[in-house]
Amino acid sequence: MGFCRYCGKKVGWFNDVHEACVISPQKGCEQVASLVASCISEKLVPADGHPDNDDWYSSFSGQVFSEVKPTLDQITTDHRIPTEGFHNALLQGWSTGAERVGLAGPLTPDRQSAIMAFARGMGLVDQEICKTDGFRAATLSVILWSVMVHGDPTPIAYVPQHPFNLKAGEAPIIFFGSVVYSQETVNRSYGGGYGGMSVRLARGMYYHFGGFKGRRIETATLKEIDYGGMLLTTQNIYFGGEHRTFRIPYERVISFRPHTDGIGFFRDTASAKAEVFTVLLPDCQGKPVNAPPMIGWFLFNIAHFLSQPEARALYAK
Repeated sequence: MGFCRYCGKKVGWFNDVHEACVISPQKGCEQVASLVASCISEKLVPADGHPDNDDWYSSFSGQVFSEVKPTLDQITTDHRIPTEGFHNALLQGWSTGAERVGLAGPLTPDRQSAIMAFARGMGLVDQEICKTDGFRAATLSVILWSVMVHGDPTPIAYVPQHPFNLKAGEAPIIFFGSVVYSQETVNRSYGGGYGGMSVRLARGMYYHFGGFKGRRIETATLKEIDYGGMLLTTQNIYFGGEHRTFRIPYERVISFRPHTDGIGFFRDTASAKAEVFTVLLPDCQGKPVNAPPMIGWFLFNIAHFLSQPEARALYAK
């Protein structure tokens, strides 16, 4: 007979844990994550007029964390949450809260700084923070704020290297190095049959009453054209691939089509076909996979804004 590795009490033969001792820490971790997420979205809101320095953000986030820490400690004790489980719950709760705030609307830099200081105050390190969806959503949301609200993305949207020659006056916003460029192709076929009733005239011969009812069948598919990098600036979308390189001014796009892992669009031409940029990002093993939905959310919002007249006036030369 063994002993439970959670509570230390005896368990049955060939077991090392009580079922209740496994379920209780899981529920406790869920409560910790939920509490941290709510704290970020509801309490971690800096007031106007505060000093813009790291010490103030650390002090402010530390004060907010001190208010919720006794409750977190009580949950940890009641549910016997192990140290590693508690740390992972803090990380999950922080990511959920940061993602919730980021996707709710353009995120201001001061609130992002408070959210980052809150994570470090809980003992989370930048290496693990940067891998979360919350960090990605908050970063993209601040870029949206710099473009849509602040009107100057250069202090926020820093793009050190890209392979394109920009026009005078345009500023780079974001660069994706692994993008699949595709075009929509439509295959047409015709099908149908005779309507009405049939009368047998002789063996193997029938007469059909009614007309032939035909219909056109269209099937749309995406055809991959090239692979390369995509850069969004304040005036254009750039793509550079192995076989094609081009620049698309925002005013030359009739409409944008949202995609979870990229963005689609129709150019202002007589025979416009749907074109799609699909963004690829590395997974935990470094293999390229389709980007998460927040990438499509970001691309659609920023491209749609930059194609509007007020944006063209804001970023005119």
